Amino acid sequence: GAPTCAHMQLSQHVGDKHSNLLRIVQAKLSSVFCLEPEGDWPTREGIVQDFLLGCVPVLFSRSQYTLMWTTTWPKKERNRTS
Repeated sequence: GAPTCAHMQLSQHVGDKHSNLLRIVQAKLSSVFCLEPEGDWPTREGIVQDFLLGCVPVLFSRSQYTLMWTTTWPKKERNRTS
């Protein structure tokens, strides 16, 4: 079938944290791309989870890219990907 985009409404109840995490992991495992908008801080746990679960993170802010990857990729490579 055609590719789809899923939006998840997570529970705000503290006791549902494990259930929320399980739903997130399942969604990332079955996804090719995972949208990772900047939150309270540009670097977020979800970006690392994406890589570990085989999902390509889609970043929306240059600050996300700059803070997370400037120490990982050589400057020459960063210039080719930005």
